[in-house]
Amino acid sequence: MAARRITRVGVGLATAIMAGWLAIHVLSVFFLEIGPQTLLLVPLVIAVQSWLSVGLFIVAHDAIHGTLAPSHKRLNDAVGRTAITLYGGFDFDRLARDHHLHHRHSGTEADPDFSAAHPRNVVLWALTFFWRHLTWRVLVFFPLVFNIELHLLGAERLNLLLFFCLPAVVSAFQLFYFGTFLPH
Repeated sequence: MAARRITRVGVGLATAIMAGWLAIHVLSVFFLEIGPQTLLLVPLVIAVQSWLSVGLFIVAHDAIHGTLAPSHKRLNDAVGRTAITLYGGFDFDRLARDHHLHHRHSGTEADPDFSAAHPRNVVLWALTFFWRHLTWRVLVFFPLVFNIELHLLGAERLNLLLFFCLPAVVSAFQLFYFGTFLPH
C-alpha cells in the first residue's frame, strides 16, 4: 500500500512539474509580448521557469534512484526520461550510469561529477563538470528546439533566449553549485 501511495504522489508531483514547465514554456515563448507593460513579468517568468527546470532535473534524479514509482520501474523510468528530455535532451541511461558512479566513488577521481584537479575552484570545477556532461544529444537538442520554435513555429528570438535558454543556464549553474560543488 505504501508503494502505491509513493507512486501516486511521486508521479503526480512529477507530472505537475513537467506540465507547469511545459505550460510556462509555451505561454512565455509563444504568447508573451515583451514590452513596457510586461517588463516586471519577464524576470518573474525567468525565475519560475528556472525553478521548474531545477524541478525537472530533480524528478529525473529521483527516477534514477527508482523512488518516483518504486514498484513500477517502466513508469518510473519513463517519467525520468521525459523530465530529463524536457530539461535538456540528456540521455537518461547515461545520466543514471554516471550518477551511480558518482555515488560509488564520491569525491574521488572516479567520480564523474568531481574535479579532483580543482576541488576548491568553482569555475574550473564547473568547466570540467559541464565538459563531462555535455554530450552530442544536449548539443543538438537546444539548437534543434530553438530553431524549430523560431523558424517553424514562429517564436520570437528574444522570447526563446529569455524563457528557454536563460532558465536552462540558470538552473544548470544552480544545480551544479548547490547540488555538486557545495556538498563536496
